[in-house]
Amino acid sequence: LHTLFPYTTLFRSMDYHGKALTLGHSESKTDSRAQLSLHAEVLSLNATNVITYPSVSDLFASDTARANALLSLTVTANGQTHSSYFHPSSLKDSNLQNPKLEIKLNKAHANSSQGVFFTVTAESAVAAWVWIDWPSTVKGYFDNNGFWLNKGESRTVYFKVLSDWTGDGSWVQDVTVRSMWDNKLSG
Repeated sequence: LHTLFPYTTLFRSMDYHGKALTLGHSESKTDSRAQLSLHAEVLSLNATNVITYPSVSDLFASDTARANALLSLTVTANGQTHSSYFHPSSLKDSNLQNPKLEIKLNKAHANSSQGVFFTVTAESAVAAWVWIDWPSTVKGYFDNNGFWLNKGESRTVYFKVLSDWTGDGSWVQDVTVRSMWDNKLSG
């Protein structure tokens, strides 16, 4: 069975600094932040076509080098939102920037014996594959890990505590956050 329902798609083209880029050739350029509201037949997993473009070269035909180009696609339907990112160059060849990731314990929802909420923010650039790590003094898992953030974007994640060997919740001070940018640093 296929379902027909409305959805909204937000396309954003940007560089790794978070600066908006123009998509397409000079005669057919589109706004770097195009939003479409459509009705579509949603097919099986990964089979729904949202946009078709002749080639990656045409899509990223701008003055920006492909190593610095990025396309963000966010689809919202039936109250659910999913984001995906496309980078025409391998991340190892991309011009990743320091996103200056910040992680904060959400004290309003802190209950370190059962679980806690953290908010991660990319302060200064796009963050590719944000990863939050916890210390060995606690056993548990994040409900969301390994995600992208646009410049200035924040995401709140929940850490479910299975065992707290500190006994006082002090493990929360040793939670760290990093992204692919951290892997590009030379030692």
